[in-house]
Amino acid sequence: MDTYDISSHSYAPLPSGFLETLSQSLDGAALIAGSEIAVRYLEDSLGTHFGRYGALVRPETTAQVAKILQACHHYHVAVIPQGGNTGRCAGATAQLQRASILLSLERMNKIRAFHADDESVTVDAGLVLADLQKFAADNARFFPVSLGAEGSCQIGGNLASNAGGINVLHYGSMRAQMLGLEAVMADGQIFDGLKRLTKDNSGYDLKHLLVGSEGTLGIITGACLKLSPPLRQHATAFITLKNPHQAVALLKLMRAESGNRVIAFELIPDLAFQLLSTHANPVRLPFAVGDSPWYVLVEFAESSPHIALRPLAENLIMAGYEAGLIGQAVVAENEQHRKDFWKIREALVYVQKQEGYAIKHDISVSPADIAALIDRVEVAITKLVPHIRPYPFGHVGDGNIHFNFCKPCNWSDAAFQAVEADVHQAVYQIIREFNGSISAEHGIGRIKVAYLHAQIGQTAYDQMRKIKQSLDPHNILNPGVLFDISQTDLATNTPNDHAISQP
Repeated sequence: MDTYDISSHSYAPLPSGFLETLSQSLDGAALIAGSEIAVRYLEDSLGTHFGRYGALVRPETTAQVAKILQACHHYHVAVIPQGGNTGRCAGATAQLQRASILLSLERMNKIRAFHADDESVTVDAGLVLADLQKFAADNARFFPVSLGAEGSCQIGGNLASNAGGINVLHYGSMRAQMLGLEAVMADGQIFDGLKRLTKDNSGYDLKHLLVGSEGTLGIITGACLKLSPPLRQHATAFITLKNPHQAVALLKLMRAESGNRVIAFELIPDLAFQLLSTHANPVRLPFAVGDSPWYVLVEFAESSPHIALRPLAENLIMAGYEAGLIGQAVVAENEQHRKDFWKIREALVYVQKQEGYAIKHDISVSPADIAALIDRVEVAITKLVPHIRPYPFGHVGDGNIHFNFCKPCNWSDAAFQAVEADVHQAVYQIIREFNGSISAEHGIGRIKVAYLHAQIGQTAYDQMRKIKQSLDPHNILNPGVLFDISQTDLATNTPNDHAISQP
């Protein structure tokens, strides 16, 4: 199916005059009627949420985005911003009982400027992450944010969700890479914050408010991002260990003794090896299924060619073995071997999907609490749902575990979905006891809205709503993300009395 089937999914009509207003400043390719929107824009990456909109708008410039937002603000039309549509919390798909449009930034995909002297680059928000990584590499630089969807996710979406990935341990999330930001606010005003400043204490820092706001406060249209020195050496190893407590201790040892050269440290359960052997042939596993209950994929990296990195990594592995933290280890022999190791990590989500419906959590605690968290959650959830198969994996160094669960063998998807709410409640209660987070890197979106209040508390929740109401008084920016949609939000569209001004 190439286009949206409107026979089974309807959408609220757009106000009279709205499309005519938009078409005055957009070309034909920028405005697509709701009945002609391709499915790839409408279905989320999990295949569980579907959007419906009166139109798809694909601007090419920030000025066009400003005119679109002005019109939406005037007519009270909701705007659902979408980058690469790779999110995991339905933040870029919506079915609203009010007029709405889908705003895609995919045509805003240019490198605006390369600032070689201060190691930064200014880009459009629709630039694909992998294209930025390639540009950096072609210019002897490194952009460190790396995640499974990097071939299709976009910089604007990465910033709007404060994406993390495998290198957060060493480099930080998207927020840490951002120097400046350009965005269009709900009323169409352009916020020009594309400065290349490491230090700037000129009042409230609006750009950091927009990062992680999931398109609810403004539409990010451009960014100035830091670049890092290229990594000239890698030493990558798969390691067996008995439990996550050993993983936490091993990471502490390796970071302290490596001169902070550990850039990734990924925990993987043996269940993943079982699923890989079943669903992902011909993936080469470094150990046989059942060799160990837990594995770690660790990567050391170095920019200088003068440091002997592999001997350093091998010495640290030996130190871990002598400390009783490591069972076995295999170090990648060459670049292809290293890539094969990372293919294993990248396949973890795919192979779980082959097992049927999964219950998923993107949670974080202090890195020191990772092992205790895994113990607590596994005990609680296996007691709640006997024979459930825990599937925790992820970024030990920054405290982020993707604590997923495969359904018990012989259970139907429907039966597993029926216990999902109870599993979420139990996991999130434990997270609160650890003073952790229910959303480490995927955001809240529409899926976790019901849990946000309990996560952050009344005061923070109230202040967030006040910020939202102040910057977006008509609630046109991604309604239903972060906050529940009230009956007021579903009211009939009533255009403003004032005329649409020029940006």
